[in-house]
Amino acid sequence: MNTSEEITKIKDIVEDLLKIDLRCRNDDKWLVYQVTRKFTKIFIPFEDFKKIPAFETITRCRRFIQNTEGKYLANKETDNKRIDRENDFRNINKLNM
Repeated sequence: MNTSEEITKIKDIVEDLLKIDLRCRNDDKWLVYQVTRKFTKIFIPFEDFKKIPAFETITRCRRFIQNTEGKYLANKETDNKRIDRENDFRNINKLNM
């Protein structure tokens, strides 16, 4: 699945959840929990899931450490994949504006 297909799939899932579940509209953690359940058969009770830091917080911390502090950098292959994915997102956003 390419980036565009992946984003479209996730967007469709999020939109469906927002349409049918008021709690998803008001609670990002619940929304992430529900989306995660669409992709895995692993069940984690929501009370336990709430204890997990937001995925965005984890990746923002990683970006801060790597990009701002210059520590623990990814290998070149991973770095190139991240750049490509970021470009894909920008192109998709341009098309949707």
